[in-house]
Amino acid sequence: MISYVIEPDSFFTTEGDILLRTEFRRDYSVYFGILERIASGKTKRQELVSAFPTDISGQLFKLEDYFHLIKRENPVGRQKNARNFRFVMADDYLHFWFRFIYPNLGLIQQGSTARLERKILDELPDYTGRHVLERWFRTKLWESGNFTEVGPWWDASGKGENEIDIVAINPFDKEVLFGEVKRRKSNIDLDLLKQKSFAFLSQNPEYRKYAVRYEACGMEDI
Repeated sequence: MISYVIEPDSFFTTEGDILLRTEFRRDYSVYFGILERIASGKTKRQELVSAFPTDISGQLFKLEDYFHLIKRENPVGRQKNARNFRFVMADDYLHFWFRFIYPNLGLIQQGSTARLERKILDELPDYTGRHVLERWFRTKLWESGNFTEVGPWWDASGKGENEIDIVAINPFDKEVLFGEVKRRKSNIDLDLLKQKSFAFLSQNPEYRKYAVRYEACGMEDI
């Protein structure tokens, strides 16, 4: 499938470009630059703003509220209007396209795709675990009706030392669930997850008296 997707005449290599150029028109280069950076992991507003010589507030607003191609993600346990948020891609196809295809269009057009195919296959387990499976498991928890808040969490320092894939708050049974997601559950370190949960509880003391549950989530749970 990957080999077919990155063939020079593949529909998948051109659809993202055609779709977005039609929508963005003459401002497409700025929009493309923003989306490419978010897809590559530059998700904080300051990381995005500092990469452009002109103000991109208007483009960020349109991408979020008009085109609905990006959305804000807040850590569980904080105010929703807090500044400690990050932007994430809202469309799975465009996320993949900007992550792997758009930056490598030159290689694809030349037909020199062997190394690109290896790169995609090497990164795919982490990519699907982080951007596809996490969302699937969060949605599953939401749909259970047991939780009033479900999402990721990262510490206030912004250093990325403590980050949890899933934190779900169940105020009915006074329970907080901490989850780690990978394609293979055998690669999940629950002891490390427990250490990260201590950091969450230290910054959110209102949940210290809640019962705590830890879950490893993988492909076999789908």
